[in-house]
Amino acid sequence: MTQKDYIRLARVLKDSKQTLTGINPLINQAFESQWKFTINRIAYELQADNPRFNRDRFLNACGYNN
Repeated sequence: MTQKDYIRLARVLKDSKQTLTGINPLINQAFESQWKFTINRIAYELQADNPRFNRDRFLNACGYNN
């Protein structure tokens, strides 16, 4: 994958987080927990595929720390 692909993937993942916010606090909490798990798994796989992959930069681009 290229950096351009990583950017697109991060944008989609960030948008997916914003889609369900504000519906129900319990649903939001469960969704965010699953969302963070998924983001971490994707980052792990991308890092395994490309040693130059910057995990922190990807997580930030996904909105992981927001």
